[in-house]
Amino acid sequence: MANKSPIEEVQELQKMVVDYAKQETLDPLKSLGRYVGLGVCGSIMIFLGVSFMGFGVLRFLQTLDPFDSVSDSTTVTTEQSATWGSTIPYLAAIVTLGLALFVIYRALIRAKESVK
Repeated sequence: MANKSPIEEVQELQKMVVDYAKQETLDPLKSLGRYVGLGVCGSIMIFLGVSFMGFGVLRFLQTLDPFDSVSDSTTVTTEQSATWGSTIPYLAAIVTLGLALFVIYRALIRAKESVK
């Protein structure tokens, strides 16, 4: 093995340090970026699904006759149109969204416990 000059050794050391830094920082960050992208996409899909579920429950309950605040057979005054029955679909939608959030929370806790 031939003796290297100090300049060649410094260049070799610099190349080794740069390669090591790339291996230990850039490569894991690239793979982490993929997981972050999938996580963001998944969280957007969960948000949309839970939102549509809440709107669906609300709209379904609003179409049912017991929760309809306006009757077709008589004229309705402003007092009659503001009945408490019209708030029940909104409360049911809030409860549904709360249950969905509880299920998501429990799933996250279980996932966190399984990682430990």
